[in-house]
Amino acid sequence: MSTNHEFYSTMKEKGDGMKKNKKGFTLVEIIVVLVIIGILMALAVPAVMSYVRKAADTKLISEARSVMVASKEKGIELVKKQQLDLLATDENMKDIMKRSEVEGTLMEIYKNKANNGAGDFIVLIGETYIRYDDQQQKYEILTSYDNLFVKANEIHLALIKGEPLSIIQAFIDQKDKAFINSEGANAGNSLRKALNDAGIASGYDYSFRIYASKSDNNYTITISERKVTLEDIKKGNKVKVIQYDYSGNNGFSGTPRVKTANASVKLGEDSGGTQDDYAALKLDDIKDWEVISQ
Repeated sequence: MSTNHEFYSTMKEKGDGMKKNKKGFTLVEIIVVLVIIGILMALAVPAVMSYVRKAADTKLISEARSVMVASKEKGIELVKKQQLDLLATDENMKDIMKRSEVEGTLMEIYKNKANNGAGDFIVLIGETYIRYDDQQQKYEILTSYDNLFVKANEIHLALIKGEPLSIIQAFIDQKDKAFINSEGANAGNSLRKALNDAGIASGYDYSFRIYASKSDNNYTITISERKVTLEDIKKGNKVKVIQYDYSGNNGFSGTPRVKTANASVKLGEDSGGTQDDYAALKLDDIKDWEVISQ
């Protein structure tokens, strides 16, 4: 009897254990499983997203390469016509995009270093900006883009109206030939303040140089993509500039000829020729201006 009782007790315990197992996972076990799944997801999702992003970038760069090929073809045509200076006109940039068969907008394009063909450019495809570096033959996906042409045009328009134009006119009326550097102590500071006070083209992240010669009927406004510094002089840095050339218009009126180039930086001076400790755009030695519009 004792043996039968022990056997019965053992079987009952096993049966009770099986009944408990049928109840499923405990709350703690479920939480542990969820935590493990969460960790696996955290590890897997970035890898998957990275793969998707790389695939998208590869497609964008492939399309940018088509734009590069089209730009080189266009450059060769313009060289034959002796019109390479017109590479960056709106008409030619649209033609490059049409040839490339890529849906997008060519934002900027420049001549190559040898000045015998097309070079660097920035193209907008979808919502992504891609920069092509001609010297390194590399493509770069940009995280942001501040269109130099749009920015420069805003500054330029602000300089030729209201108080800024009055300051410019009062200064150039003093001499037959006069120029204003944005970092200079002459009218440069007054102009910068007038722009900031008006909330137009405000900020200190760019430089400008205004030149006026009444005897030569030569009037230009040149704006750089960033503020120039004395460090640029030491290192021999260059900066991209856009120039609005009103020459022949008897002042800052009418439609200017718009050009772009890479400019050096020099030690500033006022119209009297006195040098001071500030940086200014050096424009006299530029021989390869590219015409944007005329």
